[in-house]
Amino acid sequence: MTSRRRRSGFTLLELILALALVGSAMLGGVLLMDQIDDSGARIVAESARMHREANGASLLRRLIAQARVNDDTTRRFVGDERTVFLASVCDVPGGWPEPCDVTLAIDERGDSCAVVADLSIGGALVLRRDAGNRAWRYLDAAPRDSSWATHWSSGTTLPAALALVSAHDTVVFPVQVRHD
Repeated sequence: MTSRRRRSGFTLLELILALALVGSAMLGGVLLMDQIDDSGARIVAESARMHREANGASLLRRLIAQARVNDDTTRRFVGDERTVFLASVCDVPGGWPEPCDVTLAIDERGDSCAVVADLSIGGALVLRRDAGNRAWRYLDAAPRDSSWATHWSSGTTLPAALALVSAHDTVVFPVQVRHD
């Protein structure tokens, strides 16, 4: 008679196979978590970009709308096709509005451009990005003709509006008349 021994435990091959299966499952879980983390980071980055653009457009409208006539000849409203210098009102970090000097420049990069604001209270901000090239235009409040000017140098009056012009569209920003 042959006696069979009853075996207990696992063979080395069965143990290696079980560890390989567990390792594969863990690798799949790690890859899934990385993918979820990357998706979350993309969503946060896209949200921040959209908020920056929306806030930039709002800030650009506010800075232009709150432009001020100033008796100081070094702080007068002047502009050409690429740059606008104006006295306006900016929000300071404390949360209240304060008079400030603003330079709005068009920064062209190949087939796109950006409107960059340089504020006297500190900092340069990209307020708007557009495809194609842009230029500033100025509408006289007391027009002698109905055309938009390419330059503004009157220190005693403000234009009625500024326009950001491209070959395909025009964005108009009205100016409220205020005096210091």
